[in-house]
Amino acid sequence: MPRPVVVLPRAPAVNNKTVAAGTSVVLMNAIEVNPDCSLIGLPVLRVVQAPTHGTVSISEQYGFPSYPRDNVRSACNTVRVPSNVAQYTPTPGFVGSDFVAMESISAMGSDMQAKFAITVK
Repeated sequence: MPRPVVVLPRAPAVNNKTVAAGTSVVLMNAIEVNPDCSLIGLPVLRVVQAPTHGTVSISEQYGFPSYPRDNVRSACNTVRVPSNVAQYTPTPGFVGSDFVAMESISAMGSDMQAKFAITVK
């Protein structure tokens, strides 16, 4: 009798970010729109693992989606819509490596984890 195939979820990849000391970098720009570009709702962003040498601020802003070309919502990539933005700011005077883990919960109920290895130069 053949064994059942078990598919394990992939561990989230680590995103690499570089930021100049004394400045900030956007980690996530969470946007969720309908095919007509109207807002479904703002995804909730949470810090799962805080950085050791900086801070993460989350604020509502306006931004452009970045849906792939084959997504029906790709036409919305030219429309500014409300979004939640997570931004990393290093501690003043810090130069080196930092790490942040984030979670995004969509208005439709999906959950995504994201990890960021940050180099401050």
